[in-house]
Formats: sequence, structure tokens, C-alpha cells
Amino acid sequence: ASAPNLAPPLTWRMADTTELMLQAWRVLFREAFHGKAGDGSWFVESHENGGLLANLRRVNAQQASRPAPGGGPSIAAHAEHVRWFLRLAARLAGPERDTINWDAPDVKWANSWGVSQVNEAAWTNLIETLEREAGAVEAGLNLEAIKGRQSSDEMTGCLTVLPHAAYHLGAVRQLIRAVLAPNG
Repeated sequence: ASAPNLAPPLTWRMADTTELMLQAWRVLFREAFHGKAGDGSWFVESHENGGLLANLRRVNAQQASRPAPGGGPSIAAHAEHVRWFLRLAARLAGPERDTINWDAPDVKWANSWGVSQVNEAAWTNLIETLEREAGAVEAGLNLEAIKGRQSSDEMTGCLTVLPHAAYHLGAVRQLIRAVLAPNG
């Protein structure tokens, strides 16, 4: 005789799994932007200042505006690009998703790299805006929001925020190391 099937119905398990995935996503999202919480870390340095926002606050506008070695994007350019993709992700997760004009300049990827140099006021504003956009994305990706997803591409677009943020966190950390070096 086989063991009885005590598993709840599939629809219950899927809803439960979806909520667990969202909780895990939020933990990783907060870590990417705010650093570790509690005793450990999943992927950033094991201190409170390991997230992107704290790393951006380590440099001033002049340092953030320096081009990367070899002429790559500055720290400010990375920060603006992250702000841009968070804004787009918030729009995709919210009611605007069906009205986004994909030909509009504010949606074009190439335009997301338009900021490379900032003054102190613009740098402070960029970090504060990025933080607000991160909060909007975190708040916007919830169980109700994903119930309305029409395709796996829409979900993938929302979930892509995590690896994208992790990539830019790594790039920014390397650029900070270069600009804060004694000869940087």
C-alpha cells in the first residue's frame, strides 16, 4: 500500500509557493539596495553598508563623475541607469504597464546612460530618487500585481531587476575602489 496523498490541492501549493518566492525576492532586493539584514548575507558583503545605496553614498559628485578606467561609464552613469530601470520596472509592475509607449525617449535603453557627470546637488538627488524608485518597485511587486501578468516575459522583466541590480552593484563597487585608491 502506498502512503496517502496528504498534499494540499495544487492551486493552494502554487499560491503558497508564489508568496514564498515573493518573500525571497524581497529579501534579495532589499539586500541589493540596502545591504544585509540581520545576522547574515545572501550575496553582498556581510555588513550593513554592502548594498548599492550605501556604496553610492561613499563617494562625492566629483568622484561619481569620473569615467571608468578605459573610458567606461562613471559611477553616476551606473546610478542613473539603475534609477531608469527601477522606474521602468515599477511601471511594468503597476497599472501603467498597458500604457507604456515603448518608443518614448524615457523608455529607450540607450537614453538610460545619459547622465555621466553630476554636481553635488544632482548627485544627492539621484541617490534619493534611486532610493524612492527602489521602494516603489519593492512595494509594487506583490501577489496581486503578479496575478495580472499576461506572459512569462512580463514576469521575467520584473524579476530581472535582481540580477541587473547585482551586476551594477558589482560594477559600482569596482569603480569606487578605483576612484578611492591613492592614485585614483
